Amino acid sequence: MHSHDIQLPHISELYRPYLKDLIAKIRLFSRVRILIVVDPEISLTAGSGAFGIGRVIQLIRDTSVGCIYFDVTLARRSTAPASVNPMPAADQPKYEGFRFDRKEADGVTNTIEQFHEIWCFGFQPGNDAGPDSNINKASAVPMSDVELRVLTQWMNARQGGVFATGDHDYLGASMCHRIPRVGTMRLWTNADGVPPIGGLDRIDTNRAATPAQADIAGGSPAMMPFDNQSDAVPQPIQWVAWSKVKVARHIVKRRPHPVLCHPVHGPIDVMPDHPHEGRCFDTVRDSAGNSEIKLSGTYNFGGGVAGDEYPTVGGARPTPMVIAYGTTLPDPPYNHFKGDSPFKRFPMISVYDGHQIQLGRVVVDSTWHHWMDVNLDDLEPAPDKTNWEKISRYFINLALWLAPPGIPRRCITFHILESHFEYLGFREFSPRVSIFELGAVMKQKLHLLFGPCWVTQYVLDWIWLFKRPLYHKFVEHYLEYPRPRKPMPRPDPCLSCPPIDVLEDAILGGLVLQSIEIMKPIRDALHAQREIKRGLDFDQVEKEMLKGASRGLKELTRALDASVKYSRALFADATSK
Repeated sequence: MHSHDIQLPHISELYRPYLKDLIAKIRLFSRVRILIVVDPEISLTAGSGAFGIGRVIQLIRDTSVGCIYFDVTLARRSTAPASVNPMPAADQPKYEGFRFDRKEADGVTNTIEQFHEIWCFGFQPGNDAGPDSNINKASAVPMSDVELRVLTQWMNARQGGVFATGDHDYLGASMCHRIPRVGTMRLWTNADGVPPIGGLDRIDTNRAATPAQADIAGGSPAMMPFDNQSDAVPQPIQWVAWSKVKVARHIVKRRPHPVLCHPVHGPIDVMPDHPHEGRCFDTVRDSAGNSEIKLSGTYNFGGGVAGDEYPTVGGARPTPMVIAYGTTLPDPPYNHFKGDSPFKRFPMISVYDGHQIQLGRVVVDSTWHHWMDVNLDDLEPAPDKTNWEKISRYFINLALWLAPPGIPRRCITFHILESHFEYLGFREFSPRVSIFELGAVMKQKLHLLFGPCWVTQYVLDWIWLFKRPLYHKFVEHYLEYPRPRKPMPRPDPCLSCPPIDVLEDAILGGLVLQSIEIMKPIRDALHAQREIKRGLDFDQVEKEMLKGASRGLKELTRALDASVKYSRALFADATSK
């Protein structure tokens, strides 16, 4: 079916027919459908030096993560008459003259309802650095209220995930600047204070490609040409701790946000460079609790579609988080092609986790030059593949993170069930083994497939399903999202606070323990070559697995109570005379 079909390299022939049937079922639930919408100036055809995203489109289509794979459809937003190509080539849009309120043939269903994610690569109103009034010119195809009404309902009611990016000045504003959350997470307009294409205020992230260009000690380094944006030397970025837990008095364990987490290389700490990037709003709060980003915005697109951009639901109010900062090299002492510019540190990638309150997630990027063929040209063929592997994983991670929560959860369930027919199930899984041990061995498998940051995300997602107030407490305790209010007071050091690794082991162990009860009758029947009369119903399996997650949490609580009781007894005489 796909070049990235799930493989069964170490499975006995006895189990292969059953597992192939199981895989066929999970394929119905594990496809992430992405609609990529571009303005006409951004090419969809891959090619060296291309001003477009053709290589990224190929990559997303050819990649799977665990049992999750991606189906990409293309749309071009233009002044051309609306049309549909039912059999487009790989680099052709299915939808020409696309609008977000487009209907299917029935005249009722909105086209975007077919998709889980929408990625917006905007160029209009153009590269002329003109006044903001240009954003709403008809030739720029600005978003209408009707389109925004449909898109907002899709983001809210269907938990649709949105990625959006432009570049310097107001590039991309016509499509993106009024989309809820997207419009306030990134600078899109002159009124926002967008970075310019040139001058001292531009954001020039180009890096030196030769020793001569880096020779600032000599006082006259060689000029860094514009085309350094296409070389094999990326810019370093500063990832922000998403999970930060003190595990001992002087030891803090930090993990990046899942979007910047590579399962092998660790934090994704590089991006392609470019002589004039855009910028996101900063989300760091000062001592008074204020931040650069505006969190009090509202929208009203008519037809009853109105509300707060960052709503509070059930006492929880997730807000955006900058997960990466970029920096520039100061000129002087460096010598940039575009001239003098002082050092800058700027917010590069920002995320909003709407899943916490059943809304869609959002990611914005400072520039589409992190994604374009012209900026990726020499990174992929470089002898050392590390930088390319990190950057390309960023694209894949973003597709994973924006997906609705049911898809990754079903995929994790599949991998737990499938592991019963591998080494893990035969040698490591037993009801007599502690929940924590079961969880630890399962976690190793999931780390290889997804990476440690993703395991943390998925464990918290399971808790959200059955203990929502506790989930929000855990997010506050373990994660580093900006908070509009002070967190719970925490002792320092918190000797009785379980590290997040222990929480992960407990939840995963409970899931494994529950799966043993589900899979043992099936495995016994296969061994005895008996017919399996009932197939797996994934809806029912998920209900059963939730019992396992709850079981793991209860076991962790029991172990915590026993630990505190033991410690109190151990130190009972510590303060006596």
